[in-house]
Amino acid sequence: MTLRLRSFLAEEDAAVTTDMVVLVAVIIAMTLGVFVIITEMIYTEAGTRIGDLIMGLLD
Repeated sequence: MTLRLRSFLAEEDAAVTTDMVVLVAVIIAMTLGVFVIITEMIYTEAGTRIGDLIMGLLD
């Protein structure tokens, strides 16, 4: 029984798996954040340019 407990405590597979899950979650969260910011900037710029083109056609 003691040997099994020592073996279990010595293994690091679960810790590595947990670290990788957290790392992947952080990467996904950061990617989504950057995507949202860039998408908003693109839509704002596109709206401004389209508005300018329409105003140019109406003048």
